[in-house]
Amino acid sequence: MTLYIYILFVATFFAFIARLLKKLTFAFFFEFVLICFLTEAVIAKYFAIQFQSNLIVYNVYYILTFSYYSFLFINYNPQIGWRHPVSYLGYLLFVASRVNFFFFQGFHVANVFTYNLAMIYVLFLIGWYLKSLLQNAVFYDLKTLPLFWLSIGILLFYTSSFPILLFMNQIIEHNREFNISLYSLVSIGNSFLSLSYLAVSLCHLWKSH
Repeated sequence: MTLYIYILFVATFFAFIARLLKKLTFAFFFEFVLICFLTEAVIAKYFAIQFQSNLIVYNVYYILTFSYYSFLFINYNPQIGWRHPVSYLGYLLFVASRVNFFFFQGFHVANVFTYNLAMIYVLFLIGWYLKSLLQNAVFYDLKTLPLFWLSIGILLFYTSSFPILLFMNQIIEHNREFNISLYSLVSIGNSFLSLSYLAVSLCHLWKSH
């Protein structure tokens, strides 16, 4: 297994501990990280071996991750909330992702339109969240800001992987050695993202009550 999968496992473990101790305030976070770990460590690999392609797995996985990121940055940012106009754009992208999956790009190619549009939306939510932190002009203990660490992880992952994710279908059609080299680059971004999941878990464990 690659490094980021080991990090995902550790993040899942600490999220489970935080949940047992009733310190985990992010709804469904343990379930989300567990699904991420199982997808990367088991399901995607099984499909790659059994069906010679795991694109359908990652297309569904992209929809899940985008939806959960959006949920966190809307639900836990008091400046937005579920009735803010920005949240309705999230609903629209949620529906559009499924339409693209079933009727346009389909199961067997990477749904790059869905992924990149959705991640741009998530980056907008992250920007809004970080701006709200700066506007408050107070000192923050970063151990109490799990959304901050998640923001950093997503930013590092997406900005480092954007060219690859944008042209993923063309890359897949290229030679195998080229794909392996690019997979190594994406794995670095995934390591930052997995570390942010671990940081979220630890932030919740560090809470005094």
